[in-house]
Amino acid sequence: MALSLLLAFGCGDNATDDADAGTIQDAGTKPDAASTCATEICNGVCCPEGQTCDLWTQQCSTPCSPVCANAVCGQSNGCGGRCYGICENGLVCSTATMECVGSCVPDCAGKMCGDADGCDGRCKGCPGSQTCNTVTFLCETVCSPACSAAQCGADDGCGARCLGSCPSGQSCNPSTFACENNTCTPNCSGKACGADDGCGARCPGTCPSGQSCNPSTLVCENNTCTPNCSGKACGADDGCGSRCPGTCPSDQSCNPSTFVCEGSSCAVAANLGALPQATTGASHPLGAIVLSVPLNTGALPDYLQLELYEGMGPFIGGFVTGTFPLTGSELQYATCTLCVRLFGDTDSNGAPAQFYMATGGTVTLSSVSGYLTGSLSGVSFEHVTIDSSYNSTPVGDGCTSYVSSMSFDAYISQ
Repeated sequence: MALSLLLAFGCGDNATDDADAGTIQDAGTKPDAASTCATEICNGVCCPEGQTCDLWTQQCSTPCSPVCANAVCGQSNGCGGRCYGICENGLVCSTATMECVGSCVPDCAGKMCGDADGCDGRCKGCPGSQTCNTVTFLCETVCSPACSAAQCGADDGCGARCLGSCPSGQSCNPSTFACENNTCTPNCSGKACGADDGCGARCPGTCPSGQSCNPSTLVCENNTCTPNCSGKACGADDGCGSRCPGTCPSDQSCNPSTFVCEGSSCAVAANLGALPQATTGASHPLGAIVLSVPLNTGALPDYLQLELYEGMGPFIGGFVTGTFPLTGSELQYATCTLCVRLFGDTDSNGAPAQFYMATGGTVTLSSVSGYLTGSLSGVSFEHVTIDSSYNSTPVGDGCTSYVSSMSFDAYISQ
């Protein structure tokens, strides 16, 4: 992580290299005493539009962005300087010479963030609960969300919202942070034909002797025929003008209302395999980058969601590229900074019936600016619940899923 940040912000080996980090232009136009420059004033003249004043040379120049990602120590940064880059065989890159030199034991005893460590690096000590920003090398206070006993959607004190509490019968939608009615489970146990099932429909329940409940009208009717469903499949003709609540495959059951075999209690398929490339669905809410990818269509679609959170873990100093294994804290939703989840059977309000959290795999990011580009490899999931404090807990019902691979290249909308 630290090496990625140093590579991304590598600089030249002296002040002259830094000064050459742009294209030096001829002097601009001297400003009139009564006018104001639309750009910076450099050595008494206005810089042309798009240029700034170089503090070392006092000349107008076009800014240059050094490129040092995965560079070798001493490699040109494209702006006239050299990169603080990679060395082999146990050597380290000297910030003074930009050459690979012998290893060194840093000395940061009693030193603070930004102080020299004696090995061409800088120390990272900070007072109290502050942390050292490895880009600016300034001590900063890390914000801890305050959501204990908070309501759903309440401000967490860090610029985001709390997955908090809701009135009885409702739950907090983690996508919209709004309280929504819980999914209703019909209750027809012991009820008569046509009785309310508690969810706005009626039960195909019991009838008096000699009558049966018509599954279409849910009205008790006199028996004129003896249904025969012995050994028949779900939905088969019962010989009396109706259908049989018959047999289904081992992982399915017969819906008594539709007489159709329906899937198991797992909302997401066990093996999603290799998914097609995602080219849309990336957004940039405050402090995060989110990629939401639909996996199927229908009334209750499934989604794969990739979430990057700035200021934590590998992104403590900002979003960076690299290859990140999904291990340790990345497998718990309350602590992950690169979170991979599945949403199963998502309703029209964006509330999923089931959450699945990654249990392993790898995420590679090759771009986090403008476009979110990269791939997933060998990512496994398990069915979890997520409480109001973002803690994810395995359900243990055997519902798992797996994505062998998926690439993405999506524009990040603001």
